[in-house]
Amino acid sequence: MTLGLILGASTTLGDSLVTLISFLLLFVVIKSVAWKPLMNMLAQREEAINADLDKAETARLSAEQQLAEVELQLREARTKANDTLSRAQAEGTEMQRAIVEEAKEKGFVETLFHRRRYLPDITSSNFNLRSFAERTAINSPIQGSAADIIKVAMIRMEDEIEKRGLQTKMLLQVHDELIFECPEEEVAILEELVPQVMEHAVELSVPLIVDSNYGDSWYEAK
Repeated sequence: MTLGLILGASTTLGDSLVTLISFLLLFVVIKSVAWKPLMNMLAQREEAINADLDKAETARLSAEQQLAEVELQLREARTKANDTLSRAQAEGTEMQRAIVEEAKEKGFVETLFHRRRYLPDITSSNFNLRSFAERTAINSPIQGSAADIIKVAMIRMEDEIEKRGLQTKMLLQVHDELIFECPEEEVAILEELVPQVMEHAVELSVPLIVDSNYGDSWYEAK
Protein backbone atom coordinates (compact mmCIF):
# COMPACT_ATOMS: atom_id res chain seq x y z
CA MET A 1 0.00 0.00 0.00
CA THR A 2 2.78 2.39 0.84
CA LEU A 3 4.70 1.55 -2.34
CA GLY A 4 1.60 2.23 -4.44
CA LEU A 5 1.18 5.66 -2.90
CA ILE A 6 4.79 6.52 -3.59
CA LEU A 7 4.55 5.42 -7.20
CA GLY A 8 1.33 7.38 -7.66
CA ALA A 9 2.91 10.49 -6.17
CA SER A 10 5.98 10.17 -8.36
CA THR A 11 3.84 9.88 -11.47
CA THR A 12 1.82 12.93 -10.53
CA LEU A 13 4.99 14.96 -9.79
CA GLY A 14 6.52 13.87 -13.06
CA ASP A 15 3.42 14.99 -14.96
CA SER A 16 3.50 18.35 -13.19
CA LEU A 17 7.17 18.91 -14.07
CA VAL A 18 6.50 18.08 -17.70
CA THR A 19 3.58 20.49 -17.75
CA LEU A 20 5.67 23.25 -16.09
CA ILE A 21 8.57 22.77 -18.49
CA SER A 22 6.18 22.78 -21.44
CA PHE A 23 4.59 26.00 -20.16
CA LEU A 24 7.99 27.65 -19.70
CA LEU A 25 9.07 26.67 -23.18
CA LEU A 26 5.80 28.01 -24.58
CA PHE A 27 6.27 31.27 -22.63
CA VAL A 28 9.79 31.66 -24.00
CA VAL A 29 8.55 31.12 -27.53
CA ILE A 30 5.69 33.60 -27.07
CA LYS A 31 8.07 36.11 -25.46
CA SER A 32 10.56 35.89 -28.30
CA VAL A 33 7.80 36.25 -30.87
CA ALA A 34 5.74 39.01 -29.18
CA TRP A 35 8.54 41.13 -27.65
CA LYS A 36 10.65 41.48 -30.77
CA PRO A 37 8.25 43.97 -32.49
CA LEU A 38 7.78 45.71 -29.16
CA MET A 39 11.53 46.08 -28.65
CA ASN A 40 11.93 47.30 -32.22
CA MET A 41 9.20 49.89 -31.65
CA LEU A 42 10.81 51.04 -28.40
CA ALA A 43 14.20 51.28 -30.10
CA GLN A 44 12.69 53.39 -32.89
CA ARG A 45 10.93 55.60 -30.36
CA GLU A 46 14.16 56.05 -28.41
CA GLU A 47 16.00 56.93 -31.62
CA ALA A 48 13.31 59.50 -32.53
CA ILE A 49 13.41 61.01 -29.04
CA ASN A 50 17.18 61.29 -29.18
CA ALA A 51 16.94 62.94 -32.59
CA ASP A 52 14.38 65.43 -31.23
CA LEU A 53 16.63 66.14 -28.27
CA ASP A 54 19.57 66.75 -30.60
CA LYS A 55 17.46 69.15 -32.67
CA ALA A 56 16.27 70.93 -29.54
CA GLU A 57 19.83 71.28 -28.27
CA THR A 58 20.96 72.61 -31.64
CA ALA A 59 18.09 75.10 -31.67
CA ARG A 60 18.90 76.17 -28.10
CA LEU A 61 22.56 76.76 -28.94
CA SER A 62 21.57 78.66 -32.09
CA ALA A 63 19.10 80.80 -30.12
CA GLU A 64 21.73 81.55 -27.48
CA GLN A 65 24.20 82.55 -30.19
CA GLN A 66 21.63 84.79 -31.87
CA LEU A 67 20.72 86.32 -28.52
CA ALA A 68 24.38 87.01 -27.80
CA GLU A 69 24.75 88.66 -31.21
CA VAL A 70 21.64 90.80 -30.64
CA GLU A 71 22.88 91.84 -27.19
CA LEU A 72 26.23 92.78 -28.71
CA GLN A 73 24.50 94.83 -31.41
CA LEU A 74 22.36 96.54 -28.78
CA ARG A 75 25.42 97.40 -26.70
CA GLU A 76 27.17 98.79 -29.77
CA ALA A 77 24.07 100.76 -30.79
CA ARG A 78 23.66 102.09 -27.25
CA THR A 79 27.29 103.15 -27.15
CA LYS A 80 27.02 104.83 -30.54
CA ALA A 81 23.78 106.57 -29.52
CA ASN A 82 25.32 107.80 -26.27
CA ASP A 83 28.39 109.05 -28.14
CA THR A 84 26.20 110.83 -30.70
CA LEU A 85 24.06 112.36 -27.97
CA SER A 86 27.10 113.53 -26.00
CA ARG A 87 28.62 115.04 -29.13
CA ALA A 88 25.32 116.71 -30.06
CA GLN A 89 24.94 118.13 -26.55
CA ALA A 90 28.49 119.48 -26.66
CA GLU A 91 27.92 121.01 -30.09
CA GLY A 92 24.56 122.41 -28.99
CA THR A 93 26.12 124.00 -25.93
CA GLU A 94 28.87 125.53 -28.05
CA MET A 95 26.32 126.79 -30.59
CA GLN A 96 24.25 128.42 -27.83
CA ARG A 97 27.35 130.07 -26.39
CA ALA A 98 28.30 131.40 -29.83
CA ILE A 99 24.78 132.78 -30.41
CA VAL A 100 24.79 134.58 -27.07
CA GLU A 101 28.25 136.04 -27.71
CA GLU A 102 27.23 137.27 -31.15
CA ALA A 103 24.03 138.76 -29.73
CA LYS A 104 26.10 140.67 -27.15
CA GLU A 105 28.30 142.05 -29.92
CA LYS A 106 25.49 143.00 -32.36
CA GLY A 107 22.61 143.60 -29.97
CA PHE A 108 20.30 141.34 -31.99
CA VAL A 109 19.85 137.85 -33.49
CA GLU A 110 18.54 136.88 -36.92
CA THR A 111 16.40 134.17 -38.46
CA LEU A 112 17.36 132.28 -41.64
CA PHE A 113 15.58 135.01 -43.60
CA HIS A 114 17.47 137.76 -41.72
CA ARG A 115 14.53 138.92 -39.68
CA ARG A 116 15.97 140.52 -36.56
CA ARG A 117 15.11 140.33 -32.88
CA TYR A 118 16.75 143.14 -30.91
CA LEU A 119 17.90 142.36 -27.38
CA PRO A 120 18.76 145.50 -25.43
CA ASP A 121 18.99 143.58 -22.14
CA ILE A 122 21.60 141.08 -23.40
CA THR A 123 24.36 143.07 -21.65
CA SER A 124 22.27 144.21 -18.67
CA SER A 125 23.86 144.13 -15.23
CA ASN A 126 20.57 142.74 -13.93
CA PHE A 127 20.93 138.96 -13.85
CA ASN A 128 17.25 138.22 -14.48
CA LEU A 129 16.98 140.60 -17.44
CA ARG A 130 20.25 139.36 -18.92
CA SER A 131 19.32 135.69 -18.48
CA PHE A 132 15.95 136.20 -20.16
CA ALA A 133 17.62 138.01 -23.06
CA GLU A 134 20.14 135.17 -23.43
CA ARG A 135 17.36 132.57 -23.56
CA THR A 136 15.53 134.73 -26.09
CA ALA A 137 18.69 134.97 -28.19
CA ILE A 138 18.96 131.16 -28.26
CA ASN A 139 15.29 130.52 -29.06
CA SER A 140 14.56 133.30 -31.52
CA PRO A 141 16.64 132.06 -34.49
CA ILE A 142 14.97 128.65 -34.26
CA GLN A 143 11.38 129.69 -33.55
CA GLY A 144 11.65 132.74 -35.79
CA SER A 145 13.02 130.69 -38.70
CA ALA A 146 10.19 128.17 -38.27
CA ALA A 147 7.70 131.06 -38.43
CA ASP A 148 9.40 132.40 -41.56
CA ILE A 149 9.25 129.01 -43.28
CA ILE A 150 5.56 128.47 -42.60
CA LYS A 151 4.79 131.97 -43.92
CA VAL A 152 6.67 131.24 -47.15
CA ALA A 153 4.74 127.97 -47.44
CA MET A 154 1.44 129.83 -46.93
CA ILE A 155 2.23 132.34 -49.68
CA ARG A 156 3.25 129.60 -52.13
CA MET A 157 0.23 127.46 -51.29
CA GLU A 158 -2.12 130.38 -51.90
CA ASP A 159 -0.43 131.02 -55.25
CA GLU A 160 -0.83 127.34 -56.23
CA ILE A 161 -4.49 127.31 -55.22
CA GLU A 162 -5.21 130.37 -57.37
CA LYS A 163 -3.11 129.11 -60.30
CA ARG A 164 -4.94 125.77 -60.37
CA GLY A 165 -8.35 127.36 -59.94
CA LEU A 166 -9.17 125.26 -56.89
CA GLN A 167 -12.09 125.89 -54.56
CA THR A 168 -9.86 125.09 -51.59
CA LYS A 169 -9.59 127.75 -48.87
CA MET A 170 -6.70 128.14 -46.44
CA LEU A 171 -8.48 128.58 -43.11
CA LEU A 172 -5.89 128.61 -40.36
CA GLN A 173 -2.19 128.40 -39.47
CA VAL A 174 -1.30 126.85 -36.11
CA HIS A 175 2.44 126.87 -35.44
CA ASP A 176 3.76 124.58 -38.19
CA GLU A 177 0.32 123.37 -39.37
CA LEU A 178 -1.88 124.65 -42.17
CA ILE A 179 -5.59 123.86 -42.18
CA PHE A 180 -7.54 123.90 -45.45
CA GLU A 181 -11.21 123.55 -46.32
CA CYS A 182 -11.88 121.90 -49.64
CA PRO A 183 -14.53 119.95 -51.56
CA GLU A 184 -14.15 116.20 -51.50
CA GLU A 185 -13.06 116.00 -55.14
CA GLU A 186 -9.99 118.16 -54.36
CA VAL A 187 -8.72 116.06 -51.45
CA ALA A 188 -6.48 113.92 -53.64
CA ILE A 189 -4.97 117.03 -55.27
CA LEU A 190 -4.16 118.60 -51.89
CA GLU A 191 -2.68 115.37 -50.55
CA GLU A 192 -0.02 115.67 -53.24
CA LEU A 193 0.22 119.46 -53.49
CA VAL A 194 0.49 120.50 -49.83
CA PRO A 195 3.51 118.32 -48.90
CA GLN A 196 5.24 119.23 -52.16
CA VAL A 197 4.90 122.99 -51.55
CA MET A 198 5.64 122.94 -47.82
CA GLU A 199 8.64 120.63 -48.06
CA HIS A 200 10.24 122.94 -50.63
CA ALA A 201 9.40 126.24 -48.96
CA VAL A 202 13.11 126.53 -48.19
CA GLU A 203 16.10 124.37 -49.05
CA LEU A 204 18.07 123.30 -45.96
CA SER A 205 20.90 120.85 -45.34
CA VAL A 206 18.28 118.51 -43.83
CA PRO A 207 14.95 117.68 -45.48
CA LEU A 208 11.65 119.12 -44.32
CA ILE A 209 9.13 116.31 -43.88
CA VAL A 210 5.41 117.07 -44.07
CA ASP A 211 2.54 114.78 -43.04
CA SER A 212 -0.95 115.40 -44.37
CA ASN A 213 -4.31 114.06 -43.23
CA TYR A 214 -7.92 114.93 -43.90
CA GLY A 215 -11.30 114.52 -42.24
CA ASP A 216 -14.66 116.15 -41.64
CA SER A 217 -13.09 118.20 -38.84
CA TRP A 218 -9.68 119.31 -37.62
CA TYR A 219 -9.97 116.73 -34.84
CA GLU A 220 -10.51 113.90 -37.34
CA ALA A 221 -7.69 115.16 -39.56
CA LYS A 222 -5.24 115.03 -36.65
